[in-house]
Amino acid sequence: MENFKKRARELELEADRKESEQRQMKLKLANELGSQVVDLTRILNSHCLMRYPIFSIRYPRQGYQTEPIRFQSSDGTVSLGVTGIFGIPNQVDGNIIRWAVSNARRILSQTGIMPEELVTSRYRLLRVMGKAINGNNYHNLELALKRLSGMHISGNVFNKNEKFAGTLVSFSYTHDDAGQIDRVKMVFHKDFRDHLQQQKSVLALDNEILTSINPLEIRLRELVRVGMGVSPKWEISLKKLQPLCADTREMRYFNRAIKSLKIPYRLFFRKSANGGEVAVFTAEQRSR
Repeated sequence: MENFKKRARELELEADRKESEQRQMKLKLANELGSQVVDLTRILNSHCLMRYPIFSIRYPRQGYQTEPIRFQSSDGTVSLGVTGIFGIPNQVDGNIIRWAVSNARRILSQTGIMPEELVTSRYRLLRVMGKAINGNNYHNLELALKRLSGMHISGNVFNKNEKFAGTLVSFSYTHDDAGQIDRVKMVFHKDFRDHLQQQKSVLALDNEILTSINPLEIRLRELVRVGMGVSPKWEISLKKLQPLCADTREMRYFNRAIKSLKIPYRLFFRKSANGGEVAVFTAEQRSR
């Protein structure tokens, strides 16, 4: 009997060893694919990151936001805060994260496992975001990476019953002979990586989002996408929409700003029963 138990234990350990070796081989392949230059066919982002205000909507000319983003859902089940030692990244900076998520999920579909890291070049990142290849944008890219790596998120980011505290992706990079950013390595936080490994953790976005330079437009594109789901219409009061955008202006300025946006949805407004204004987005003709 003892020999039987011993043999069963040996077989169990051997199976675990083989499974670990196979996983390591897949992970090695996934990380290798993460350094290949491939044009993305789909832009994706985390469903959770799209639901909550993680990035600022300020333009660089307005100065990067330094005060924390604080958010609590109307039902009180989700609360989060975002701080940044180099300023809070705006939605355009966040396109670097969207690119990383899209690329990592492409690799997941090929290997069955999420890569731990992605390696890319300054040229590739600027090109996918539609930016000119020049020294000024190299400098801006490095500053964007610093803002993203200095961002700290705390709260119910991935799970209503569990608090997350950390940054989504860390970065390391080299400089060329001219002292400008060159190769970039992105490493996913384990909790973020585990979240992205789940089949239903991401939603597809229109490809134009990566080249947009309007932070509020990017935010609304994502919010409407996640708000609609499979429905052709999404309605939300401006009072609820504004904090979801991390917008702290007077309501009249926020109202004016969203009316001027060019987004792939038809937008109109109606009055609610209590007299408040409700934004109605429909999947029809583009707004002007």
